Amino acid sequence: MNQNKFASYEEIGLAVELRKFVRPVHFAEGEGLPWGFGTAIIVQCKSDFFIVTARHVLENQQAKVEDFRVRLDGENIAIPVCSFSKVKVGDGSPSSSPEDLDVIIFKVDQELYKSVSQNPLVSYCTESSICSSYFIPDGAELLVVGYPEIENRYDYDAEKINDPIAFKLGAKGASIIGEPVFMFSGEPFNKTYNGMSGSPVFWIEDEVLKIAGMVLRGTASSGHLHYVDFNVVFSAIAKI
Repeated sequence: MNQNKFASYEEIGLAVELRKFVRPVHFAEGEGLPWGFGTAIIVQCKSDFFIVTARHVLENQQAKVEDFRVRLDGENIAIPVCSFSKVKVGDGSPSSSPEDLDVIIFKVDQELYKSVSQNPLVSYCTESSICSSYFIPDGAELLVVGYPEIENRYDYDAEKINDPIAFKLGAKGASIIGEPVFMFSGEPFNKTYNGMSGSPVFWIEDEVLKIAGMVLRGTASSGHLHYVDFNVVFSAIAKI
């Protein structure tokens, strides 16, 4: 695995393109000061847009759904959302009761967004860009992109938020939790994994990125991340 790809990703401007739909999560009560950390993905399904992240990003920080904030670069106003949904999965048998998966989906209020912003919503994360992890061989190269927690993220005096994007290369490993959750295996991370929950996991095939999953949890010291197959997430979105 070529760790020098970190530099090449930034050199070809991929970071700029990914920031258009891979966004940092903030929280705020009303017009109050922003706080918190996490990563979210803007998803397009037909003509609708959604924002997805790991549900524990909110729960572990004791944030309310109405406190959830995702902004685009250059925007001072958060993308407005009109509803939220949890993802449930079951084993398909008539007697099974679906269990909550650690995923939350917010639907974007497009009419309200158009009334407050001149920038159109765009997302590379569409049905055609998704590849199920079930069909990706173990050992295949993966890329995780997100916003780890940093010490000086919020500069309240300068009214500035520092949100550097981070890349992490690894490979698909065998699932130890059970499908539809798979494992990303890489070298120990020199940053914290706090904030990386909700990050997209890309499969790299012939220099093309396909969205394979979304990070749920992990430990930086081991370099391992557990991610949910994105087909499960997108299927839930398509039913909203």
